[in-house]
Amino acid sequence: RYQKGRIVSYKTLGVCYWSLGSYEPALRACFDGLSIANETGDQENVNRLEHNIALIYGEMKNWDQAIYYLRKNVAWYQRTKQWGELPRVYNNLGSTYFERRMLDSSLANYQKALRATPNGENIDEAKYIYVNMSESFFHLKDFDKAFDYAHKALALYQAVNDKSGMMECHTTLGDLH
Repeated sequence: RYQKGRIVSYKTLGVCYWSLGSYEPALRACFDGLSIANETGDQENVNRLEHNIALIYGEMKNWDQAIYYLRKNVAWYQRTKQWGELPRVYNNLGSTYFERRMLDSSLANYQKALRATPNGENIDEAKYIYVNMSESFFHLKDFDKAFDYAHKALALYQAVNDKSGMMECHTTLGDLH
């Protein structure tokens, strides 16, 4: 009878199935939680479940559904003025467009991600965005911009001594060379 607990349980179950690569059961669990969240008016969990649904659809390469749910996320965060979450959602939307090879849309969303937080407070997300932008420019054969964004990402990873991120940047730079 504890509806919020049921919502969180379905959300967690969805993430577990998703982590196992069992996408259909993951979606079922997320949609079950979404149904309860909608019934109870729990908009925060509606949004979080829809974000998970978008990412699961992305894993399934169902780009249209992924984009649909990510756009709903963007609208919700804008409506509720939760600016801190927008960079991540725009980055995910940009990555989804990248997978569809819609590179102009991809880059437009990465730019929105960089501008989404007041006072540029999205430094943590910026390192991921810069790597993604570098890949998009690489595919557009704009190698100067690809190098520039890869170096920007590398500087941010170095600032926090993230060796895994630095390795990814060096790999990207190697590909560019």
